[in-house]
Amino acid sequence: MASISLCMIVKNEEKDLPQCLNSVKELVDEIIIVDTGSVDKTKEVASQFTNKIFDFEWVDNFSTARNFSLTKATKDWILILDADEIISKEDFVKIKSLIEDEDVSAVSLTQRNYTNDPSRENFTFTGGDFLGYSDSIIVRLFKSGLDVRFTGRIHEVVEPLLKEKSLSILHSAIPIHHYKENKSIEDRISKLRMYGDLLKKKVEEEENNPKAYHELGILLKMEGKFSDAVQLFARAIELKPEFAEAEYSLGVCHNNLKNYDSAIAFFLRLLDRRPNYANAYFSMGVSYISLLEYQKGIDVIEQGLTIKEDIHALTNLAAAYEKLGNLGKAEKILSELLQKAPKFARAWHNLGVVLEKQGKSESIQMYQRAVNLQPKAQWFVNYGVALDRAGKVDEAFAAFKKAVELDPRLKEKIKIN
Repeated sequence: MASISLCMIVKNEEKDLPQCLNSVKELVDEIIIVDTGSVDKTKEVASQFTNKIFDFEWVDNFSTARNFSLTKATKDWILILDADEIISKEDFVKIKSLIEDEDVSAVSLTQRNYTNDPSRENFTFTGGDFLGYSDSIIVRLFKSGLDVRFTGRIHEVVEPLLKEKSLSILHSAIPIHHYKENKSIEDRISKLRMYGDLLKKKVEEEENNPKAYHELGILLKMEGKFSDAVQLFARAIELKPEFAEAEYSLGVCHNNLKNYDSAIAFFLRLLDRRPNYANAYFSMGVSYISLLEYQKGIDVIEQGLTIKEDIHALTNLAAAYEKLGNLGKAEKILSELLQKAPKFARAWHNLGVVLEKQGKSESIQMYQRAVNLQPKAQWFVNYGVALDRAGKVDEAFAAFKKAVELDPRLKEKIKIN
């Protein structure tokens, strides 16, 4: 029976590591932990599962660290996981069956990224602890002894080398459950900063690689640096003229910069080649709604919804109907949406707006649900206004006070002492 080495690189992962290792300890035959400079109890946690723990000086290169871990593996196959990932026990039999195939050199698994961001590509609703997940395909399981190595300073992969060596890859739907968004805000910000530094180095080293510019652009877009991101996406398209993802990202940045006509032009150009690119319809809907062309916004969003379901798109659709005065339609869309995604705070808030415009007292409960899920200053203001109109003065005051705590600039506007 074929054996498996689990190879991991870690740094300050004391919180996530136990869940990861517990999930696969009965699947793998050895556990290799390479620590790149932890200052918490990561190595102490790892020692409860293995004595094969190695220190490695971080050199700003994920591939270098990964490849060091591969040199320590002694089993037939190598499995790669990060500390915030797990594999379900129900998939062990499938994995063990796959690695018995002598004609297979590597297996791609489905990285299932749990997220509260429905705009991510390939997003699927779940209605669980997260709004849903998006899947990406990645090779994380391959035979040892084939001199397979990772490439790339960041977002490291083995696929290019497998292709270069003409080694076979078996594509499977077996999921790796990835819980990146479980990390604290501080940890995520720290990691984003590190990724930013590495991606800048990657662009310098691979100046003709369109993917490198796109990756850095995505990070800057996440940080709200839209003007800088535009330049990177434009360079990516210059290097690869039909780079759909970069075109879409460029359009999104122009939306955020309020260059709505430019955004629409990019979305239309993309849809001319990729008519099923649903997110382009959804974001173009935002462009039209921002230009107060509500019916056009409705038309393109509804066209996108024939391709896939998206809770942000549905919420924007409801907003367009609300602006046109069709409050019943807006209420119906939001109510049906919340049955599927009850933790989507924005939909609860917007339903509160729609109900309040209809004079329905249930708006108060909608606002309350929204702020309980996601405490945003303006939402507390709207909640306070609804409470005040209902004669609930003390509760309204508490809501306004909370709004000011979240955004002190609101103090003069709502006159809280």
